[in-house]
Parts: sequence; structure tokens; C-alpha cells
Amino acid sequence: MKKTPKTPKSTHPSKSLEVSWSSRELDVWVEYGMVPKSLLDPSKSSELSVFISQHLEMLRKFFQSQNDNNFEIDLPPLQDVEQTYELRVVDKRTGEVVQVLQKVADFQLCDGISFRVKADELENWERETSEAKKLTKEQSENLKSILAKIGPDRALTRKEIATILEEIRKPRKKGSFRQSGHFVDQKLKYTVPKDGQPSLFDLVSEETKEKIIHSGLEVRTQGIRLTPPQDKLMNAILKLLQEKSERRDQFSERFYSGNAGTELVPYGGNNQSASAPVLRIFPSELYRAYMDSDEYSGADIKFIKTVLQDTQHQKFLVIYERKYHILNKGVKELLTDRIENFQSLFEIVSFFEGLTEQEKAQLDSGNQEVRERRGELVIRLNPLLRDQIDSKYVDYPEDINRRTVIAAGGHRHVTESVIALRDWMLRELSAKRETAEINEENLPYLLKLDSYLKEKRKSRVQSRVESAIQAVKNLGLVSSVEKVVGASGQPKYIFHINPQFE
Repeated sequence: MKKTPKTPKSTHPSKSLEVSWSSRELDVWVEYGMVPKSLLDPSKSSELSVFISQHLEMLRKFFQSQNDNNFEIDLPPLQDVEQTYELRVVDKRTGEVVQVLQKVADFQLCDGISFRVKADELENWERETSEAKKLTKEQSENLKSILAKIGPDRALTRKEIATILEEIRKPRKKGSFRQSGHFVDQKLKYTVPKDGQPSLFDLVSEETKEKIIHSGLEVRTQGIRLTPPQDKLMNAILKLLQEKSERRDQFSERFYSGNAGTELVPYGGNNQSASAPVLRIFPSELYRAYMDSDEYSGADIKFIKTVLQDTQHQKFLVIYERKYHILNKGVKELLTDRIENFQSLFEIVSFFEGLTEQEKAQLDSGNQEVRERRGELVIRLNPLLRDQIDSKYVDYPEDINRRTVIAAGGHRHVTESVIALRDWMLRELSAKRETAEINEENLPYLLKLDSYLKEKRKSRVQSRVESAIQAVKNLGLVSSVEKVVGASGQPKYIFHINPQFE
């Protein structure tokens, strides 16, 4: 029995395996040209070890097929074995291809991180992940930590690793921005179906009913439900709102009111109104805030514009209570305003100032370069987005979009569930709470998994729940999660929040 030094075998960079083979296996592999004879030279023992390690699965299955009279491997000419990435196992009785064996190769992403890929994709891996060679020492350690947190059970695609590399290389931003606590509450609102529940139309005023009917939209639930790109957009807009506003003097007229004054708009029902903050920005400012980078492509611009338009036209049924204290004859009294609205989160007005005649003509002809360079976006925000932001708010890290992508393992894994659990943990952290509890049966509703529950797709629900929990752990928001039995015998989750998160 020959034995080789340890060589990487796992597709995950943290694992390795000692490879061994029998002399009979080696004789068969060499006889049929599966292993080059030149590697039998004693001076090339390490090269032989690496070669067998790289192709072990295919070699083992080939050997097994030689000992089974019913199957054979369709071999290429001996001189083409090195350039052949697939071998077909054929059932000699029927001529049917029953399995395709693929060669694999060891791929080193960067110092200390290597794993196995399909041999015919090796060049693509090297090209599409070349940014890994530019990582600083700190970034490399960050990458190793992220891959370890994601774990060996979930194989990452080449595109996902390239995305993580792209996000890691962006400069980490310090600081935070506020979101109105009422806005966050509306995003986290959920309903557990129960018999005899009143319909939405039983809960709202006649004025709101008329708005819903007039819109022609089907409204099934209250609260705000955003897709991951829409959530990313709102984070970008709210970062800009803070940046363009007075944010220290809460008594200032410009306190979280944007940089274009405020507008009085209908809000809250019963002919009530409120001040709406107004942002005036260049499109490029929005693109940079959305991408967390100064670099963006034409495809990025097109996508962001689509998300912007879709979100503007979407209306949400918002019902909440605003509590505040007044002094009544020297006695502090708690009052409550009930807010009930059916509106969009913002309205957009394009704005062009001081155009020359040439620029005006170019704009009239549909010149997109002039539109991007000279045009501005005037965005009037829903009053909800600043309501009581001085006293009821949730702090978000300035680069929360970037961090969420990394923690989830790529854009594709940033789901509504991940965002909802992240927002809940951030809300509890802002309230100085170190644990958060929820019954097991309610958690999927909080994580926006209603449709899967309705379709009784239990495995998909559990998978999404576990992925969301892992993502908030990877993010550093949650240190640990317990599943315990409550006082009434019901299973529940207890999330232990990291108070040092920032």
C-alpha cells in the first residue's frame, strides 16, 4: 500500500484529507493511461500524489468499473487523456451512458485558501477571482473568517465568491444612520392567521377604504414589505437623508428634513397633514450610496432606476400609533395619535437647472449623458420616514448593505428573511436589549415566509429560517441562539444579541 503526503481534497478550504491507494489500483490506472507512466519515477512521488489527489474520484470509479463486467469507461486515446475533462461510464448491456465522471483540480484562491473545482473551469476561476490576489492581509483574514462562518456544507459558486471578494475590497465605512422606529416597525409587522380575524377593511376608516378602492390595487396586509433590492434602495435614500440634513439640533426646521425644505402633505387620515422631508441629489449620489462604491456600470444604473421606479409606484397600508407626552396643568399626560395611511414611500420629481440651449436640445433628443450629468432628483419622502426620529429610531451601520451581502454569502442569498431578522436584531439592539424571544411557530411569519407556510413547504421554511439565523451570526449581530421550551410548553427561540456590534 502506497501512502502520500496530505493533500487538499475537500471543496471547502478548511478541510484536507490523506490520500492512499493500492498497488493494484495504480497498475490498472497506468495500464489504461489514466495515470501517466512518467509519474512513476521515484523523484516524482509528490507530483504523482498531487495528480491522483486531483482525479481521485474519477480514478476510483474507473477502477471499480474494471472490476464490474457490466460496465466500462469510454476511454479517449492515450495521448488525449490529459486534455479530457469528462469520462463516460457505459452499461455494456445497453450501451447507455449511466454516469459522467469529471476531473477536478486544486484551486488556490489566495494564500491559505484553496479548494477543488472542475478541471475544465479552472481558467474561469482564476480569471473571475483574480481580485483575491489584491487583498490586504486584513482582507485575507476577513475572507477566511467569512468562509469559515458560511461553513463546509454550503458550496459557494464562482459568482458568489467573486461577489464576496468585491464587497470585501470596498473600504469599510464607520458611522451609522438612523431609520425611524415607526418605519422599522412597519417593515417587521406580521400577522399569524387565525379563525375569525377581522379583514383589513374592518380595521381602516372610510377615507382609507376609498383610497384603496380608487388605487385599483389588491391590499392583503398592512405594513411595509420590500424586496431585497428595494430594502437596499431605502437604506441608500435614508443614508442620503441623514447626510443632507441637520441631524444634531432636533429643534431645527432642517432636522432630518433633507436639503430642499419640507412640504406639507396629507398624512394620517381625517384631513391631517405632516411635513415631508425633501431630498435634492444628483443621480450619481444615489448610485454611489446604493452600490457602497464610487464604481458602478451602465447595467447598475439601469437596474437602480428600475428599482426606484417600481418602489415609487408601490403603495403600502400603514397603521400605527404615535405616543407622546404633554404637560396638562403641570401634570405630564400621555397622548396617542393613530396614524392610518395608504401611500408610497416617496415621490420623484426630476429637476434640471440652468441648462444651456445646446444642453436643452440634447435633453429633448433623449441624450442620457446630459440627463445623468445635469439632471437632479428631487425626492419627496413619506413623513413616516422621519416620524419621531429624534426619540424613536434604529441605528444602522453606514455600510449595512455591503455587510449583509458578505454575511449572507452573496447577493442571491440576501432574502427577505435575512433582512427581516437583521432589522429585528438591530431594533432590539437600539433599544438596549441583549436578548430577543419569539415562539417557533411565529418566527416564519416574521421572516416573510407566509407563502411557503400556506403551501406547507416545511423543509423550505426550515431552510430559510436556518439561513437567516446563520446570516445574522455571520454579521456579528447575534452571538448565539437557543431553542427552548416556554412556560406554556411551546418551543421558542432566544437570540442573544452582541452588545458590541457597531
